[in-house]
Amino acid sequence: MSIRALNWLGLATAVLLAACNLDAPSATLVGDFRIGIPDGWGGAVPSGYRIGLTSDKHSGTEAAFISGNTTGSPNFGVITQTLRSDSYRGKRIRFSAWVKQQDVDADVAGLWLRVDGPGQTLAFDNMTGRPLTGTSDWHQVSIVLDVADNALGFSFGALLHGKGALTLDDMQLEIVAGNVALTNVDPPHPSSDSVAVANAYVRSLSTPVNLDFEGIAGSSLTTVEWLTQNTVTLSGSDPTLRSDDLEPIASMVGSAHVVGMGEGTHGTRDFFLLKHRLLEFLVQQMGFTRFAIEATSPEADDVNRYVLGGDGDPKKLLSHLYFWTWNTQEVLDLIAWMRQWNSTASASQRVQFSGIDMQFPGASMDSVAAFIARVDPASSSVVDDRFSCILPFRNHFQLFAQQAIVYAARDAAAKAACAANLQSVYDLIASKRASYEAAEPTSFETVLHHARLVQQFELWISLANNLGLASLSRDKSMAENVTWIKDHSPTGTRIAVWAHNQHVNAIPTLMGGYLRAKYAADYVALGFLFGRGRFNAVSAAGEISTFDAQLVPDNSLESLFLSAGKSLALFDTRQIPSGGSTAAPLAGPILMRGIGSTFFPSSEASFFAKQVFPNDFDLLIFVRQTTESTRLPFSF
Repeated sequence: MSIRALNWLGLATAVLLAACNLDAPSATLVGDFRIGIPDGWGGAVPSGYRIGLTSDKHSGTEAAFISGNTTGSPNFGVITQTLRSDSYRGKRIRFSAWVKQQDVDADVAGLWLRVDGPGQTLAFDNMTGRPLTGTSDWHQVSIVLDVADNALGFSFGALLHGKGALTLDDMQLEIVAGNVALTNVDPPHPSSDSVAVANAYVRSLSTPVNLDFEGIAGSSLTTVEWLTQNTVTLSGSDPTLRSDDLEPIASMVGSAHVVGMGEGTHGTRDFFLLKHRLLEFLVQQMGFTRFAIEATSPEADDVNRYVLGGDGDPKKLLSHLYFWTWNTQEVLDLIAWMRQWNSTASASQRVQFSGIDMQFPGASMDSVAAFIARVDPASSSVVDDRFSCILPFRNHFQLFAQQAIVYAARDAAAKAACAANLQSVYDLIASKRASYEAAEPTSFETVLHHARLVQQFELWISLANNLGLASLSRDKSMAENVTWIKDHSPTGTRIAVWAHNQHVNAIPTLMGGYLRAKYAADYVALGFLFGRGRFNAVSAAGEISTFDAQLVPDNSLESLFLSAGKSLALFDTRQIPSGGSTAAPLAGPILMRGIGSTFFPSSEASFFAKQVFPNDFDLLIFVRQTTESTRLPFSF
């Protein structure tokens, strides 16, 4: 193998096959040492060489060493890491280390860095012509190369071809300014191993590890390997794909009757398509017959009439849900599929569309008032009077922030009186169950539920001055509404619930937490996360915009999934306990991204929160690269 070229395929093979040669001499090492390639690094250790860790360090507690006792051999000792170039493309990078030499007699000795692209080596430097020789105390050396826009990734490390010992510590890999001088300007040259290179980099890390040789917290490299081995590769997000790859979902969901399907943002096309695809599987293969979405209940009932019988214009009905997040081509296509399925399915297999939210109570108030006018006209004025306290705030649409705060600012007595009025409407309907059911037997339960939705809305906006409490109130109400749907469906009905990760999450006080407390294993929480990509959200200026998420903290779940190398993966987090210490870092607390309907790029780090697995989510679907949802104009 050519030291100068450091052939990538040959090096990769050597790294995979090499084992430490315990019979090799220690050369002229100073200090206590132990043999073994450092955590997070690969290495080639042929006969006559040793690689390990030593107490003779630049800082911290340990440094790495490569020692050899031979010259003229084609073999060499090397340590290496490979990184995908995701965060480095189009940048100039500097790889540096503090190095100490002892009696080095070698034609190549020092650092090396190679940038690979499709079918070619784009840049390369292994300090040929300027080897580190002789004996020297700690000093810093570096390599500076460009990472081209088409780079697949790069490999880096240290090598020794000859006698003596190199001790290495406190390495750095950093992006530098374009005026920092390159250390090698050789032009790109062809590489015959492009397929192997591409396949290897797909499965490589996105950030370096253990550059100071102090170890990897949580054994991240072995954790990534475990995660890779224990995830199911999905073939794509297109709902028209065959469902073979989704079959593991059947055993993961098991006999659960309620599945929460989350999303890491409210504006990601890939999440919507995957949930569409997943819903088709749940309906066709597992007998799910209810779909419940984070949207207003009475307007969702109008959509339900369309998916069951074709009544109305689906575009207008979708707009009437009032949520810009769902007013997309992806959700419209989902509704179209439901209608198509129901047009040929038997009555017992038809899927229904429901809403679980309470943010727009106008239709609920109207439904209650109209019902009372039909079955109990004498009580109409009472209902109108008691609803009047909430009337100015119904269907606030885009004015929620202003109007809700106005209501929340009312004195406690006024809000208590309004809440009491709404309770009295609910009690009136409940107390006359017998006569009302006799008059309209199929409407009573729905109307009573509408009265409850108005109460939920009032409680929610009464807390608008404390968004945390308001959000928790909404989660509790949505859990109550999922339970209502389940209780008012035929025995054994299975329900797929569509909402944000922050709602389906099984943390106590969130919607999923209430469902977990009530249904235990009969509720399965499925979260969606992504590595990088585009999505829609409301900006600080209040406009719906498209953003690009690029930040991936090293200590995040997204970072581990990116390192696992799969484009689309399904993971059952309930496997984590059986993974022992190797899988322990996945258990958390570990950061995971969560972007709702708003996003502020200046504080992107704040959109990560710590999660615990499998407590919070039973299942996860990871999308490596995402695109924004396809928004539709509102049609009223």
